[in-house]
Amino acid sequence: MTEYTNAEKADMILAHGATDCNGRATQRLYAERHPVRRTPAHTMFARLHQQLCRTGSFQKAARTELNEEIVLDMVETNPSLSTRGIANEIGISYSSVWRILDDSALHPFHYQYVQSLKECDFAPRQAFPQWYLQ
Repeated sequence: MTEYTNAEKADMILAHGATDCNGRATQRLYAERHPVRRTPAHTMFARLHQQLCRTGSFQKAARTELNEEIVLDMVETNPSLSTRGIANEIGISYSSVWRILDDSALHPFHYQYVQSLKECDFAPRQAFPQWYLQ
């Protein structure tokens, strides 16, 4: 698929609106206004308009099913990975990783090491309060 710049896409949207969303008329008008540029297929204008209405931007969404599967697989195999590490490895933003994890009811965390009590600790723990109370 051919990639277009945001300026080209904006011009396509303007031409599409000027022709009352008629694909073939939009294609002719776009070719007249921009003879040096490559002319997209007549269906491209409607798809671009739908994408803009649906997502609010010209960028492709990073949250594809493939990316969601990759993120969830990475977390399953290594739960101690950071969201930034996952994002850098896959090539998507860390906020997208957060949203994927949040939608899957997973929450990243860091292990917190705490002091554990052993059997030999109980006698001194009982001796101190008894000494204090006397």
